[in-house]
Amino acid sequence: MSQTADSLMKHLESKREGRAEQESYKRMKLQGNIWARDLKARSARDEREHVMHLAEQDHLHQQERMTQQIEFARLELELSRARREEEEAQIHRIALERGLGNAYHVVLNLKCDYTQQTLQVWDTCFEFTELKRKFPSLGTKEEEELLLDKG
Repeated sequence: MSQTADSLMKHLESKREGRAEQESYKRMKLQGNIWARDLKARSARDEREHVMHLAEQDHLHQQERMTQQIEFARLELELSRARREEEEAQIHRIALERGLGNAYHVVLNLKCDYTQQTLQVWDTCFEFTELKRKFPSLGTKEEEELLLDKG
């Protein structure tokens, strides 16, 4: 009987060990699932942060490009004004040489009016462009074509 009791005890002990191993396996599996979910959540968060960082970099690049384009346009305007002043001085000198002082002043006044109107158009186009940049859905394609210099 002692042998039967020993074998029964061993059987019960092995069953307990099997349950303990099974419990340990379940805990490890649960822990693994928790780690996998945590890793997946971190990966998704990292991906969102990466996408946001790329969008921010793209926005900064576009802003820098717009700033450069505006600066280029201002430099072109300054160059155009300098050329115009040189031309006006040359025309004035020629008009005085030929005795056409009054005609020169009439032409100069017309040019000044034209320049002021051109600057008003430029300012309006610039304001429209700024609004379009802030609100891209504003306006139509036909309105954008008005901004193109046809001359």
